[in-house]
Amino acid sequence: MPDLDNQIDRIDWAALDDSRNDQRGSVPQLLRAALAGNGDAFHKLYGIVYADEQFTECLYALLPFLVEIARRHHGADWIGLVLERIAFAAGVTDKGHQYWSPGEEERIEIYAWRRRARDLAAPVVPDVVYLLGSDDESVRNETVNVLIACADRSDEAIVALQRHHHVEAMSIAGRMRFEAGLSPDSTPWLTRHLAGLTDSPDILETLSHLLYGDPEALPGGIVPVVLDAVARLGDIPPLWVAAINGNLGNRLPERTQLLTGLMASSDPAVRKIAAEGAAEIVSRWRGDHRGVLEVMLAAQDDPDEQVRAAAPLNIGAAIEPIADLVMTRFQPPHDPVRSTENGRRYIPTEFVSVAATGDPRIVPIARRILEDEVARDHPQILGNLDRVVNVLGDRAKPLAGLVQRRVEQVLDRPLDDYYEVLDLASALSGLGDPASLPVFLDLLDRGAPPREVLDMLGRLGPAAIPAAPRIRELFDEHRQAAAWALWCVTGAAGPMVELARDYLISGEWRLGAWFAGRAGPAAASLVPRLLPLLDPQQLELLEPGLIEFVGPEDFQHKAAIALWRITGRPQPTVRVLAATFGMSVIESADCLAEIGPEAREALPMLRAYLPKPWPGERRPTASPWHDIKLVKACARAITRIEGAS
Repeated sequence: MPDLDNQIDRIDWAALDDSRNDQRGSVPQLLRAALAGNGDAFHKLYGIVYADEQFTECLYALLPFLVEIARRHHGADWIGLVLERIAFAAGVTDKGHQYWSPGEEERIEIYAWRRRARDLAAPVVPDVVYLLGSDDESVRNETVNVLIACADRSDEAIVALQRHHHVEAMSIAGRMRFEAGLSPDSTPWLTRHLAGLTDSPDILETLSHLLYGDPEALPGGIVPVVLDAVARLGDIPPLWVAAINGNLGNRLPERTQLLTGLMASSDPAVRKIAAEGAAEIVSRWRGDHRGVLEVMLAAQDDPDEQVRAAAPLNIGAAIEPIADLVMTRFQPPHDPVRSTENGRRYIPTEFVSVAATGDPRIVPIARRILEDEVARDHPQILGNLDRVVNVLGDRAKPLAGLVQRRVEQVLDRPLDDYYEVLDLASALSGLGDPASLPVFLDLLDRGAPPREVLDMLGRLGPAAIPAAPRIRELFDEHRQAAAWALWCVTGAAGPMVELARDYLISGEWRLGAWFAGRAGPAAASLVPRLLPLLDPQQLELLEPGLIEFVGPEDFQHKAAIALWRITGRPQPTVRVLAATFGMSVIESADCLAEIGPEAREALPMLRAYLPKPWPGERRPTASPWHDIKLVKACARAITRIEGAS
């Protein structure tokens, strides 16, 4: 470097921003000695410019001189410290961790410094690349870091990293691009790096690290490399295949292509990854997902039990894109009831999911299952059917007689045997058939859990009026369940209001608001107790510390819904729900649908929960069942508000 003395003297070292102000005056003298190869001088200089995890002007002023020291004295025993400072200035620290600045303006400035540091460091690569073979581990590590920093500026750095199989370098190099956009497109040099690893399983680890650092790296180029490696290299670490799938993030078309290809592998561990990955996409991301659903369906026919278990199709109406494919598996001559290896009979979860779509083809198949005498000997089959009946709703009413017959058959057995049929009895109650009332009274007589039977009677509704005296008998012991059942059956709101008042007085705000709202206008006397729940300051007075612990939103939204159902006045309910839906989006949306056109203020909140027009949108909840119900509830509310305007 020409004219070094003049360059050293042109810098006002005393004016640089650095924490070690008292030592800065000695920098020029120490720097000249270090350039001449004096190790003691460099160690003193290092002590001045070392500020771990901090950016200093002094370090960046020294950088050109550090690069020159490295070129001149790369064989010195202190070269590792020189390389460490160069790599640090370029944005790469030990083990590749990048560090962030506290503010946006500082971050922009630091990225500019990093780019300059890499430009300055690139010429040193030919002089230090041989240090990858050093006996000193710290020297080897810092050499790797310098080569990483120079990777998109030096082909020699890429070749050296390939030769020494430093796969983690891909993560760091990718992250540098991801964080700072150091080059407009690093794809060419990344592709050259991968080309040197095509015959090694290391390529999968490399890709995983790369995607971890830059989730958008190599668009369209990842999947062919992975599938080729899995097909050719045989013994592939499944961990890295799974990591690549996960690190692809919202690149859903590429993930679908990857998982479809992996499902064809002869390795059950790889197929299990494909099944798990497909299930994760359907659970967490919105979209029709036909490709990954077909992967999940293929997993159900896999000879390996772990693969089958990795992708259960218990996904509700999200199964609709492949409903026709699923239905072929239940039509004659196929048996809709399956068997486990130990002989246990069950109804596959995909049958229930198709029922959730409202597909009318489910009803005759459910009838076949109920009519088959095998159901009598396998009560767990009936237990599976409760969800089918529930999701079919009114479409299942023609099945009420058959469901009742099967429940009655099991009731002739000891309690332990018929316990599995309680869920089916609950589903029967939802069909509202007055003829089924004796079943629920029989359950009470046989010692079935009263709370569960009370819930069934409530679902049966007015058809259970003859059972009202039995319900009242259980009021003292099962007050909450009995009050709810009595209100559903007879419309008697008194016990509900009394229960709501007690909850509100005792501080059970959410339960009190819920019961008050269900009681409707009969709970008008409770309005003064509900209004404070809308105001966080008053809530804090009622119970100090509560807001800080759980937040006010859920209290506000339950009280707001209750006030609408009691008073019939849209405000303040609409104002509250326009700002928060609390913990129950569906309940809030249903309330706004009840209010209708006067709830227009809440339309932005409702629309926020609808699917967006772009791909790769996460579900607000990891349950497809719940997410689809949520979307339908919000769409229904929007239609009611706008359509009635």
